[in-house]
Amino acid sequence: MSNQSQEQQLKKYQLFDKDIEGMFDDITAIACESCNTPFAMLSFIDTNTQWVVSQNGSFPSQIDRKKSFCAHTIENNDLFEIPDTLLDKRTSENEYVLQAPCIRFYTGMPIINSDGITLGSICVLDIKPNVLSKYQKSILRLLAKDILSQLELRKKNLELSKLKELHHLITENNPDLIFAKDSDFKILHANSAFISLYPQEMRDKVIGYTTIEGYNEEEVEAFTAQDRLAFELGQTQTTEKIKFPSGETRTLYTTKTRFEDEAGEAYILGVARDVTEREKLIDKLKKSNADLDEFAYIASHDLKSPLNAIKRLVSWIEEDSKEILIGESLEHFGMIKNRIDRMNSLLKDLLNYSRVGKNDGTPQKLNLKETALNCFELLDLPKDFTIDVEDKELTLP
Repeated sequence: MSNQSQEQQLKKYQLFDKDIEGMFDDITAIACESCNTPFAMLSFIDTNTQWVVSQNGSFPSQIDRKKSFCAHTIENNDLFEIPDTLLDKRTSENEYVLQAPCIRFYTGMPIINSDGITLGSICVLDIKPNVLSKYQKSILRLLAKDILSQLELRKKNLELSKLKELHHLITENNPDLIFAKDSDFKILHANSAFISLYPQEMRDKVIGYTTIEGYNEEEVEAFTAQDRLAFELGQTQTTEKIKFPSGETRTLYTTKTRFEDEAGEAYILGVARDVTEREKLIDKLKKSNADLDEFAYIASHDLKSPLNAIKRLVSWIEEDSKEILIGESLEHFGMIKNRIDRMNSLLKDLLNYSRVGKNDGTPQKLNLKETALNCFELLDLPKDFTIDVEDKELTLP
């Protein structure tokens, strides 16, 4: 066992906090009485020091590990005994043997946790040589087990306390509304975000209440409908508009989940996210899309009519002047009609673009060659550039 591992384990139990004072005094008193010795001590040991946390006697609260009897105990996995300290070379020169209180007898039991780390020891001491009986040794072993049980319970309580602090930190700094209800729909827990939605004078009427005590039966039924479903189905999700006692109406996306305690009592945990601003934005986007649809329809419809009129007019002029116009002039009339057709195609595309994402289920057809040639006309390419595209029709879902 490394000293570093031992020190890390001692920190987990927070053995040097003030609240541990007096925690084991009954155990050291029982050790003295059971073993019929004047001294007993419970201590924990790190790299350099033996820390005495409880004792019957007058030993210092800190003892140099080199001078410690218990330093020998923690090197063993079971009870360690020195019947006469003057006759044992490990302790014969110890100052607590040669000077007051002149210890002549020592028996210690190591305290080993579930990870196999020795934390310290429970020991008894006498000013005359001695040997413990089998019964007294069994008592010392039982006391060591009891100490370890209390230490493990302390560690678990410390871990739970940390988890509770973390839970409190998370819920109190969470903008979502978090609450828990019992089967009578009474609120047992609610975070600050939830409680802040109530006026100051009503906030002490949230925990332990349903908050709907003043409503009529029909309103209560509507308000608790999702709670009932959560208890029945295990979980519900809904988006709802709720008017709070503050007079403010908010849109909430709420998830309610049933859970049970150790006794099988059912509760629901609710997490409500305020989506009021999101819903407002969605409404704005819907209106914007509707405006775009209207614009695209008007633009394509209103512009098509004059374009068709221009095309007809050009055709008439071309027909009336075909005997007068020759060469490039006739080509120019063809180019005008071509550009008009292209403009009509662009208007059609504008209308189709405005409908992107609004598929009505009708398959759309696309001619690959026609589309490629339309794109070709938009590019400023050399006259000798040619493009060869297969005349295929694609059907788009």
